[in-house]
Order: sequence, then structure tokens, then C-alpha cells
Amino acid sequence: MQKIGSFFGKPNFKFNTKEANTKSVEYHKCNLNGSDPLIIDTEESTQWSYSAIYQFNSITPLTQLFNYGEGLTLLIRAGRDAIWYDKVCIFEGELISNSEINIPIEIKILYKNNNLSFYKNGNKIWNKNLLLTPSKFIYIGRTRHHTIEGMDGFVKNVTYEYGQTQSTTNELMDRDIQLMENQKLIFNQMNIMNETLLSKNKRLEMEIMELKAMNLKLMDLLQKQVIETTAYIIEPFINDEETV
Repeated sequence: MQKIGSFFGKPNFKFNTKEANTKSVEYHKCNLNGSDPLIIDTEESTQWSYSAIYQFNSITPLTQLFNYGEGLTLLIRAGRDAIWYDKVCIFEGELISNSEINIPIEIKILYKNNNLSFYKNGNKIWNKNLLLTPSKFIYIGRTRHHTIEGMDGFVKNVTYEYGQTQSTTNELMDRDIQLMENQKLIFNQMNIMNETLLSKNKRLEMEIMELKAMNLKLMDLLQKQVIETTAYIIEPFINDEETV
């Protein structure tokens, strides 16, 4: 058994280090009894592509090409009733025929934007919108639920490319939540500042009105004082005139 992500004792395993989000293996022989599958660590990616060259010594209805997730989450076989999703057969035809035994066949499976596509020798022969819960592993040449169902043949030039992972998605969600919390905090602080400014403005307006009222009172008092002072000064002259 080989596992992409760890050594399982076979010297033909290697990573493709040219791309950070690519894992590859040159060659892996599978057994009909399912005893030697190739296992790929998916990194729980939410978008991925898988490609390989398959060559079969024989094909049965249970020849296992690709198993994603637990049990029948996504199971792809060579023969009839080829594709299963969530324990339901969603493609009843066959993907590989007996006439293609001992012939190299290029297979590519692409999952992006909740759409699954199956390519054979460069031609898209099936696709469907599916919602796949990110899985930890992909099994090639065996199912996870029936370990005796395998594949009589080999795969080579196996490549698994992945984009955004579930952990990255969670980090982005956490970042968005933190950003929203920060925005709420800033909004609340701005509201408090606005309320404080409004309160200060109201107090200033009241103080200005009080100052205006006091100014009017002072003007009235000053006017009265001017009148009284003027009367006090003028009164002796008026009396003198009356005496004369």
C-alpha cells in the first residue's frame, strides 16, 4: 500500500515539489482483491483535480477506479453502475469496457465549485453538480467500505492537485468573523463618540443660551442705570430753572 503523504515501503514513491499544491506518484500496482490500494491524503481540500494513466489486466463490474470519502460518498467503478454518490447510483453506464483491457487510459476527475467532471482520454464524458463534504483520503484500487473489492492493473503518472483546503476555509471564516466583530466594535465606539459630541453640543447650546439671557439682563440693568444716572444729573438743573 502506498499513501501519498507518507512512505509505505515502496521505492517508486515521490512528491512533485515544483508546485506547492501538487502531490504525485509515478507508478503503483493494484490487486484485484483490494489488498494494495493507493491512498492519497486530500488535505481536506474543497477544490481539487485527480489524474492518472490506468491500465487493466481484466475488468469486472466491481473494478474500483476511485473512492472519495466514507463508504459510498463518491465511488467510481469501471463497469456498469459506474458512479455512486451518497449511496445512490447516479450513472448506470460503464466507464471502461472490456475492449480497453491492456490499453493505457488517461482518466481525470475534477471537482470545482460543487461540480464533478469525469474525463477519459481528454474527453469529458460525464459531469454533475454535487456537494462533497471534504474527505481526508482518496482510495485508488479499493473501496473503503469493502476492502476485498480492488482493481487488477496499475496506475502511473498519478497527480493530485488541490486548491483551497477546509482549514484555509475555516481560517477565512474566522478572519471574516473577527473582521465583523472589529467593525461592530468600531461602529459602537463611533456611536459613543457621536453621542458624546451631541451631548457636549447640547450643553454648549444651553450655555450659549444662558449667556445670551444673562447678556440681555445685563443690558437691561445697564439701560436702567444709564436712565437713573441721567435723571440724577439732570434733576438739579430742572429744579434751578423752576426756582428762577
